[in-house]
Amino acid sequence: MRAFGSRMKRVWLGSSLAVAMAVGAFTDAASADPVVESIAPRHANLDTGYLLPAGSLVLEFGSHQTAPDTGAGTGTQLYHGGIDWRGAGPFQFGVDAQVFDDPPISAIRGSTENVTLLGFGANVKYQIRGDARMSVSALAGLEYFAIEPDATAGDDWVHGAAATLKLPASFQLSPELHLHLVPGVTFFPDSLEGYEFFGTNAHMGAGLTWQPTPRLQAYGGVTGSFGPGGNTVTANGGIDRTPVWTAGLRYAVTPRVALDAFATNGLGMSPATDLVTLFPGGDEALFGLKLTYAPGAQGSQRQAYGADPLAPVTPRDRQLARDGFTLSSADTLSPGEARAALGGGTDDNAALALQFSPDHAIQLEALVEDYAEDGSVGPDRNPSEDARYMFGGRLQLLDQNNGDAVSLSARLLAGRDIERPTTGVLFGGLSASREIGAATAVTVNPRFAVFGDEEIGGLGLGLNHVIGRNWQLIGEITPVTGGEEAVWAAGARYALDGMPASLDLFATNAIGRHGLGTLVAQDSTRIGLGVSFETRLFRN
Repeated sequence: MRAFGSRMKRVWLGSSLAVAMAVGAFTDAASADPVVESIAPRHANLDTGYLLPAGSLVLEFGSHQTAPDTGAGTGTQLYHGGIDWRGAGPFQFGVDAQVFDDPPISAIRGSTENVTLLGFGANVKYQIRGDARMSVSALAGLEYFAIEPDATAGDDWVHGAAATLKLPASFQLSPELHLHLVPGVTFFPDSLEGYEFFGTNAHMGAGLTWQPTPRLQAYGGVTGSFGPGGNTVTANGGIDRTPVWTAGLRYAVTPRVALDAFATNGLGMSPATDLVTLFPGGDEALFGLKLTYAPGAQGSQRQAYGADPLAPVTPRDRQLARDGFTLSSADTLSPGEARAALGGGTDDNAALALQFSPDHAIQLEALVEDYAEDGSVGPDRNPSEDARYMFGGRLQLLDQNNGDAVSLSARLLAGRDIERPTTGVLFGGLSASREIGAATAVTVNPRFAVFGDEEIGGLGLGLNHVIGRNWQLIGEITPVTGGEEAVWAAGARYALDGMPASLDLFATNAIGRHGLGTLVAQDSTRIGLGVSFETRLFRN
């Protein structure tokens, strides 16, 4: 049954990419200020009394997890996301989904077998009062959940529902400081398959939001349950009550995109499950990232902070927006553009990458790769010989083309093997590049990969030099941690005349072109080929 949970995780992440592509061209009536600069209707798992500005659509994608040395593999994580929409009136509607597929962080009734949780919910929020000093709302949420509880009840799926009623109220104590009070009651089943469950919980939450600048929000809060049920599974399989705490930062990267970094001991991220803590005990911290995207002109009439309007994208800019042979680009695709890149080479390497930009400075990615194998790389550096999938994206933080000293982006990918047993790998990094004259660009790309008990880091250095109109010469080297051999790649890229496509031919000792594969060297040199094609899906 665990395979089903892993497939659902892939389906959820893939669906998130598809939804973002579908709404990327959404342009309804725009609010006066960027949506991501307003006080959030919900900070991680803490509701506020505020609603979205009228005429707003927001998509959210995120995950939070324990530290890699806690639980199994890369840590214990929950993936979550949702869509919220408000029309012209006082109602806000939302749908959400969340997936958990990991063992508990410690034994429950002596068992550390895998637990899979799936949740799909909907909620509605009504603004009772909203003025400059106070905002009071009523919120109702309903969620269907399914549990494959190896740790408690065998291998059969258990189905149930949770509901919540809340009355969040927010008070403006000063132009920068807001107080939130959130009384409510949440309803879970009293038992599942003969085992005690969370039952009914009256609860009270309190929190603060500090917004020193329009682009930055800092927040924190605590929610306590008063029973008669509970919100925490104990080590002996019983139910207890533990306060849920949350602290985080929200930063508007662009007028349409915000990034949250937060910590909490809560597991659930939907209105109906945000009282539930990580099991067992509820005292372990999870650390998370959440991307909030308000698409199109309804999110903001502006695409970027600083340069407005944006500088035209030159052919050289488009060249540098493509990843290198092992290094990540510091740039993102133009809004509305998509790229498909197919690669392969000796030692049975094959890769497919799909990349899409729904808006300025944001790029979503889905990748599949079967790493090269010459027999010299052990499981401590490549945990599986099977193909693996990866989902994620990157945010462009600085743009030399629009006046910054360098271009800078942050990239994060997460994935697993396609075949069981699977090993989760988390890959991330920063990429900074600077054009030196019209023909040469240098790139610095520190990056890391984490899986199981292994951690690999590297500092990539790259050079891209254009010759004439069509040819680029590319050289890259990445010294890696642990005394392992440095990863290198060198070759040429040719742009096809009259087509948004390019061809790659290169030599490398890297086992792959994406993720973990760019940090692992094999003993033999291999030859790689690649082709990429770009197309515009819509104009933003």
